[in-house]
Amino acid sequence: MVFMKSINKNVALLEYGGSHTECMYFQIKSLKDNGYNVFLICNKSLVRQFPDPDIFSDILELHDTYEGLTNKEKWGDVKKLRRFTKTNNINTVVINTLEHRAVRNLLLLPLPKVKNYIGFVHYVRYMLKSGTFKWLYRKVKKVCVLSDSLLKVVDKYPRPMQLVSIYPIYYPSFDNYQLEKKEGEFWFCIPGAIVPQHRNIQSLLDAMSKDKLADNIRVVLLGPIESSIYPQIKKMVDDGNPHIIMFDSRVPQNVFDAYMKKTDVVLPLINSDFYGKYRISGTYNLAYGYRKAMLLEKEVQASNDDFKGISMSYTPDNIIERMNEISQLPDEYYTCRKAMENHPYLNIKTQCDKFIRLLEE
Repeated sequence: MVFMKSINKNVALLEYGGSHTECMYFQIKSLKDNGYNVFLICNKSLVRQFPDPDIFSDILELHDTYEGLTNKEKWGDVKKLRRFTKTNNINTVVINTLEHRAVRNLLLLPLPKVKNYIGFVHYVRYMLKSGTFKWLYRKVKKVCVLSDSLLKVVDKYPRPMQLVSIYPIYYPSFDNYQLEKKEGEFWFCIPGAIVPQHRNIQSLLDAMSKDKLADNIRVVLLGPIESSIYPQIKKMVDDGNPHIIMFDSRVPQNVFDAYMKKTDVVLPLINSDFYGKYRISGTYNLAYGYRKAMLLEKEVQASNDDFKGISMSYTPDNIIERMNEISQLPDEYYTCRKAMENHPYLNIKTQCDKFIRLLEE
């Protein structure tokens, strides 16, 4: 292994046009634990996603790209970025959503001090099809995808590069929200936005209206609910359904953290037709990060080696039956939970070490 001779300890995390700040928590921990000075460069609306801005040596706020920027504003961001990286002697930039076209525009001009670029790709099809990615590859020689399964489907790319899988499975912990969980309750949690296109939420609701859940089960919808499905869920709650815990808007980080800590099983309900083989849901990383066993549709479970030993399965016809069985704490549940808690690969230290090795090579 050859390490970069010119590397310094100043690293900037760049999120421009994307919103995958959950991956940046992992990057921050990895860097801070290894003595790096961490700088933040992002759209102004994302700054509030970081609970403690003092962890950054400096912050550069750029325009929100969804606002429809003028050419003057775009060039203004380019100039600010060049000035910021030069002034702070930043050697390494970690691009958090590499496939976003706005990133290409931001990096049209070279950054004076930056020699080391790392990019995180969330939708690997862009690596094979996107002209934006081919252009960015001139600068970015180190690329991370978010699971081993995604690594396997990227069998060709423009030029030789370092391509690795990184599981960003660290999330900030809070202790300022007191959450009550009644004795004997068993929580199945669906963390993140409740969007029918992404999750088979309608199938679960239909099953709940047909078959009875055990009295001790709670289904936690831990995220904003899309408007197309919100009225149906709200009516179920208003009509007295005791099983559903829902939120009317984005869940604050401390509340999200409290619910994840008390969750018994993560229920992703992932729509495999939407995600396909080129991207993976962040729900899985939440399960890994919080060390929670998962309940997966049987076909989904069989599609990814990562899920072996740490998940249980159901079919569309027996999801309520399986939830009821698991809520009674069978050996199957304890076996999966123990395997997740002691996983040799899907743990924070292993993944942080892997990220730092890539950065320093």
